[in-house]
Formats: sequence, C-alpha cells, structure tokens
Amino acid sequence: MGAPASLVDNRFNGDPILSQSMASDYWISRLEDREAIITDQYRASSGIDPALGVEPYDGDPRKWDMFIGSFRALVHDVMPSDAIRIAYLRKLLSPQVRDSVATYLYNPALYHQALRTLKHRYGDRRLIAQYSVKALRNIKPLRHEDVAELDRFACELHGITTSLSKTGDELELYSAGNLHDVVAKLTYRLRERWLESARRMSRQVNLLDLDEWLSELVLTKRSAAVFEVSDDKADQRLVRSKAYGKSRVNTVTSAPDKIVLSCVHCRQCHHLQHCAQFNVLPVQERIYIVKKSKLCFSCLEGGHVARNCKKRKICGIDGCTRKHHNLLHSWAQVTPVMLNRLMLDSLRRQRNSLTSERRLVCQTRRCCCP
Repeated sequence: MGAPASLVDNRFNGDPILSQSMASDYWISRLEDREAIITDQYRASSGIDPALGVEPYDGDPRKWDMFIGSFRALVHDVMPSDAIRIAYLRKLLSPQVRDSVATYLYNPALYHQALRTLKHRYGDRRLIAQYSVKALRNIKPLRHEDVAELDRFACELHGITTSLSKTGDELELYSAGNLHDVVAKLTYRLRERWLESARRMSRQVNLLDLDEWLSELVLTKRSAAVFEVSDDKADQRLVRSKAYGKSRVNTVTSAPDKIVLSCVHCRQCHHLQHCAQFNVLPVQERIYIVKKSKLCFSCLEGGHVARNCKKRKICGIDGCTRKHHNLLHSWAQVTPVMLNRLMLDSLRRQRNSLTSERRLVCQTRRCCCP
C-alpha cells in the first residue's frame, strides 16, 4: 500500500541541486582549494573555546547533519585559518573516525579534502536510513510504564522516525514489519491500548502514528504525575489514621508527617534489614519471614512487589546479578518444600511457646491460691 507523499518530508528527493543546497553539508562541495582567510571582523571575540559547543562526532550517520552544521557555525566560519580549523576538526572526531581520515588531518593544505572525505563516508542519505532501521530493531523493550521508561522508549522511536522522514525513506516508515517489531516491544497493556486506538483510524497505521500516540501518552503521564505528590500525602494520613491497634503496620511518631516502620520480626521501631535478630537467622528463615509478611524481596518493605520496587538494585554478593536484597541472597535455591518445612517449624515453635505460657499461668495460679 503506497504512502501519501505529502506525509513525509521529501527534501532530498527530486531536484539534485535543490536537495544539495538544503543539506547541512552542501557548503563542503563548494569549498575552493585555496585557503579561506577570515577577516578580523569575523574572528572570535571571546576567550571561550568554540569547540565546547560542538558534540564530538562518533561516526553515526544520523548525527552527521548536526555535527557538520555546528562545526561550520562555531569553527569553520569563525577560525581565521585552515591550520586552526583542522586542529579543531581533529579534536572533534572520535578515535575511530579520526583514523578513517588520518591521512588528511595533519596538513592544513588537506583540510578541504578531509571535509570532503568525511562527507562522502558519513553524509550519505542511504546510510542514515540503514542506521535508522538498525536502531529501530535495537530499541530495548519497554520494561514498565512509569514516566521515565516511557519517555526513554518514545524519544528513541521519535529520533528514528525523524531520521527516516528526513531522508524521505517512506518504505521503512510505512513498513508493516517495522511497525510490528516496535509494537511487540511494548508492554501487554500498552499493546492492547495501541491496537484499540489503531482500529479507530480509517486507514492503515504506520510508525508515524505510533510515534505520535506514544508522545501523547508520555505527555498525559507527565501531567498526571503532578498529582502524585498530593496523593501520596493523603495516603500517608490514611495510614496514620489506621495505624493504632494493629501489630504489623506503620506506627506514628510525634512528627505529623513522619512514619516509622515497625519491624515485622521483633516489633521494635526499626527497619527489618537493621534487625539484629533477623540478621542472624539462616537465609531460609529470613526468606520465610519476608514471604509470610508479604514484603518486597528487593527493599524488605511492604505495599508493593519486587518487580514494581523503585529501590531495586543488583545483589552483588559473589557476583550475583539478581535484583533482590543481599540479606536474601540465594533465595532462588529455596524450594517450596523448604518453605513448607519452615512454616511447619514456625507453627511448632508458636505452639510450644503458647503451651509454655499456659503452664506458667497455671503454676502461678496454684502458688497464689490457698
């Protein structure tokens, strides 16, 4: 199905003269072999290094236009001689790119040839399309739906669609295969929402539609995040109002907005990870206590599960790369049978403790009664 040409920026299709003049590196082709001397009125008037405003070029064709445009404005049109220009050019290339044109970088007379070689190797519009498709397939899947993760995914997709639109590569933008690959990287819930939105359109959807839909979703998420602070304060007040009379909940201190967690193991006012009694237990018993108390395996706090924990970090013990609390290291080797045995042992200890308390009460009554 052909895509309407009006939807894509075809600046580099059609008239080759017009296309060349609109590219950010068109001026390189017009350079004369003689050195261009900048008069005093164009010399840099401040002591600020102009190269600070140019991001070093790493060889990605998608970044070529930005690099060469900045280099022209801040270095080529400002520096008074080719000797200085080529020194800045050498400084602003990554080692790999610098090696590819090293023959021209140590002779000011070859400055123009160095620019032409760079344009030939990295300014090809077809390379931009190829790198964009490669980047499209290498986008990391969306792990969860918070604002930061959604923004990361949407920005990567937007940068790629912009590059493809810039080169006028309609086939890749309207490819059903490319669209399928990107949608597959969304979470299941977002895939459902996207498909629901796509069905409302009277035409075949494409990457540009998905890009616009994700951008709107990120804006909505950011707007909703403004209300999260007030919601969190309301939730804290609700927790404090229900805290009295419960054994394993948050207790209230004298400060009106401060909540101190009560240890689920020893009932003292400290976090579970700082509990001396908890720390000396075997790891299997620690895991059982955390599981029984419905705490997060990453931060040992309640109210959420490990996959939604904002404090998740790698264990690090013995090179362990799993994201659980280091006090629960090796929890993956704990089988359901071991957990059941721990549960039975815990119930047996509780029953023995109750029996001992009853015996003590009976003995006390006998001693006190005549």
